[in-house]
Amino acid sequence: MSKEEKSSLKELIDLDELQAIQDSFAKTVGISSVIFSPEGEPLTRFSYPTGFCSLIQSTEEGKRRCFQSFKKMSRKAIKLKKPTILYCFAHGGHFVAPIIINGEHKGTMFAGQFIPQSFSPKQLKALEKTAVEIHLDPQLLTKEAKEMCVIEEDVVEFYSSLLFQIEEFLGRLGAKAAELNRAHDALRKARDALEVRVQERTAELANSNEQLKREITERKRVGEVLKQKTEQQEVLLSSIPAFVYYKDTESNLIAANKAFAEMVNVPIDQLAGKDAYDLFPKEQAKKFHIDDKKVMSSGRPIMNIEETFTDAEGKTRWASTSKVPSFDEKGKVTGMVGITFDITERKRAEEALRESEEKYRTLVESINDIVFTLDREGKFTYLSPRFEVATGYRPEDLIGHSFTEVLAPEYIELTVDSFRRGLSGETIPLYEVELLLRDGRRRPIELNVTSILDVEGQPIGRLGVARDISERKKMEDERKRLLKELEAKKYRA
Repeated sequence: MSKEEKSSLKELIDLDELQAIQDSFAKTVGISSVIFSPEGEPLTRFSYPTGFCSLIQSTEEGKRRCFQSFKKMSRKAIKLKKPTILYCFAHGGHFVAPIIINGEHKGTMFAGQFIPQSFSPKQLKALEKTAVEIHLDPQLLTKEAKEMCVIEEDVVEFYSSLLFQIEEFLGRLGAKAAELNRAHDALRKARDALEVRVQERTAELANSNEQLKREITERKRVGEVLKQKTEQQEVLLSSIPAFVYYKDTESNLIAANKAFAEMVNVPIDQLAGKDAYDLFPKEQAKKFHIDDKKVMSSGRPIMNIEETFTDAEGKTRWASTSKVPSFDEKGKVTGMVGITFDITERKRAEEALRESEEKYRTLVESINDIVFTLDREGKFTYLSPRFEVATGYRPEDLIGHSFTEVLAPEYIELTVDSFRRGLSGETIPLYEVELLLRDGRRRPIELNVTSILDVEGQPIGRLGVARDISERKKMEDERKRLLKELEAKKYRA
């Protein structure tokens, strides 16, 4: 096992730089963020904690249960291969991203506290009970819960996934830069010391020559260390599947990795001094230049800009770009580091998904049957337009309501039982119920319902098709009536 595999995250990455970027990200998107070790211990401080989170941690019991919850989510993160959403003991959403280095789980990043939709009355009741358990005023905790940020989970996932990649790169880059600076200092000190000693010992030629030999040997050793660190940094930059570049305050390139050089079709040793106008079409270069100036004038990073660029073959591609200012020891901006990911394939996949969803929507809205989806609590999450034609209710009026609200009373118990058995994995055959229409009439329907599964194969709701069988029922009743008349005629004969 290599030294890197044995080392912990804080031995591999400059946590101060990681903390600074984490703080900027949390402040920008308005959610808390923190990194835990695989053992469930915090490696960074909480960034931008929400009022809800801070209130919970204001008591010893609240803090204990909060960290216990993070440890539990950290254990789950060990099994994760990609970022996902988990919920803490107080029902708050946290984006969980495992930090993997060379196949080893080194830590877990959490981005929260948020909720995908406002707390339900049931959740607020549960929070009141939790508040008592952790010695808080229930009204104060539920007040903070109602004010918690409501944000779409896919937005959080997008930002957190990119930040995870950038943090890993910048952490490694910062560690290598620190080693390079130490090597430079060692080389300068060795050179200065050598010159002083030579001047002081000119009269003692024999001793000076011997000392000089030792100093030259040391200088060579430091030079070899510097060369090795430089080569390691070049290998790291070349292995990153992204375009990495470093610019001065005039937006001229100082250095870039191999991927960037290949993208613009310029030898890597000829990139220094060139700017965006030398490498890209005028309009694109203007946009890149404006973003560079914004970062360096404000001293604040800009993250995950989605934009297009033209590669060396003249093809237009999509990219996600983040730019971070660099500072000297006095806090003065000296330039900026940029990292750009080619997301063309992802964009194509998103477009294909949109086309697929549009085809599915068109199909669902064109059939005569009612298509619906339910969450695990039996509440409608989708109703096709046919529902309004069949019942008189607008779909949007019943989204978030239980399916029992539109069932004839005598069918509720049967349908609820079928719903629960279906969620448990049992296959439910077709069955008939009656809907209560808006005008008070009833309509017989035939239900065909199956479970909706998540990526782990666990049921998260139900998908159903309801078919109007009014005409079929009329035909059956007519058939029974004719058979009854026929029997009566036979009897009279």
